Parts: sequence; C-alpha cells; structure tokens
Amino acid sequence: MTERDSSKDLEDTLARLDNLIGASKPEERPALVVLLAARLAFLGARLVPEPKAPAAEPETWITPDRAAEIASVSRKRIYGWARGKKWAFRPTRKTLRIAEKGFRAWLAARQ
Repeated sequence: MTERDSSKDLEDTLARLDNLIGASKPEERPALVVLLAARLAFLGARLVPEPKAPAAEPETWITPDRAAEIASVSRKRIYGWARGKKWAFRPTRKTLRIAEKGFRAWLAARQ
C-alpha cells in the first residue's frame, strides 16, 4: 500500500464517519460520542512513545580488603560475615567477591 492509497483510505473513512455523524438520530448521538471519545483516547495514547525501562546499573564487585576498609573491620571479620549472605559470591573456594551495593545496604541495616 502506497502513501497515496493510505491517504485516500483515510479520506474515505473520514467521509463515511462524517456521513454517519450527520445521519445519526438525536437519541444515538450520546452513544456515538462515547464511542468516538474512546477511539480518540486510544489514538492519543499511542502518540506518546512507550517509556523505556532504565538500564540496570552493573553490579560492582569489591574485594574483602576493600569491604574491610568500608566497614572499618578486619578482613577476617568480612569472611565471617560473608557466610550465607546474598551479597557474597565465591567463584572459587579461595576467592570471595562482594557486591558493593548489597554489602553497603546490609551494613547500614546492621547499624
């Protein structure tokens, strides 16, 4: 369908709508107004672009040494706190990484 065909179809549709409005009986007009208003609201809502979801910030992973600095405690204490916590990640048996945002939230809730 070309732009010209689309324009012609729109003109035909609007002409039929004008004829329908002109031929409507007084008792039919309230219902017609409601139906047209609903379609107008639907069309207007589609003029506004869909909101895009904000991109999630990537998680910042910190070392136990950095977490100990943040909490002002020993590194050994961080290892103890990390057991079973969602903010602690152990990619290997000897490695501990800590989600900074989750750790700070947990730390704030403790105090």
